[in-house]
Amino acid sequence: MNSYEYTEVNRLQEPHKYMYTPYLGVKFVNSYFSDRLKHLKRFQENYTAMDDQSVDSYLYMGAKNILNDLLQKEVSELDNKDVSRGVSFPNKNIKIEDLLFFHTGDEIDTELLLASLVYAQINHKKDELVKGWLDHLVQRFEVTKKLYIRYPEGFRKGEGAADKVRLYWLFSLSLSLYYANTQSIKYLNTLLKVSDLLCSLENDVLVDTIPFQGLSMVIQVEMSYVRSLSDRIEGIDFDYN
Repeated sequence: MNSYEYTEVNRLQEPHKYMYTPYLGVKFVNSYFSDRLKHLKRFQENYTAMDDQSVDSYLYMGAKNILNDLLQKEVSELDNKDVSRGVSFPNKNIKIEDLLFFHTGDEIDTELLLASLVYAQINHKKDELVKGWLDHLVQRFEVTKKLYIRYPEGFRKGEGAADKVRLYWLFSLSLSLYYANTQSIKYLNTLLKVSDLLCSLENDVLVDTIPFQGLSMVIQVEMSYVRSLSDRIEGIDFDYN
């Protein structure tokens, strides 16, 4: 098996349901690594300078500091030590809503919620609230394989557009951080699906919507997670060269 079907078409337009997926063993795991490496190299080729005053720059660097050990492992394998080129640590006076601001009894702006989730995680705040809101988002995403720009009172079925790419990057960042903290496979499972979606998108869909540095970081961390789980599977041939 040389192809990895989950990134073969635009998954914003054609979501994969992941139902009744057969177990394909070692060949599937190797195809996953091969596919992720292909997209990782594509993202790294498109690095551009980030605005140090932006919210995304703050969230990216904060997450990178927490995930640094995993990133260094992957970077050494790739022989590419400049994963954060063009970025210095951004302005700390970033305005992001506190998680306490959000209530399931209100309509939720998904983008604001996701930024607040990542902010709380990189600042080690409100662990119970983080889990609660992340679980809401995981549940909604797993039903539709999409995130909508808003969720009505009760966090019911999403409304509005579901093709805002930044939502999926922020979600993947939050999932990466939460799995690093808990090692709960539920969050890695969802992270893999979100990364499939992001990798399925062409550069022209991604450019100017999310930082390629941040997307590369998520992919590197995810690959490290999967490699750790698959190290004991005989026949896994994970080679960056």
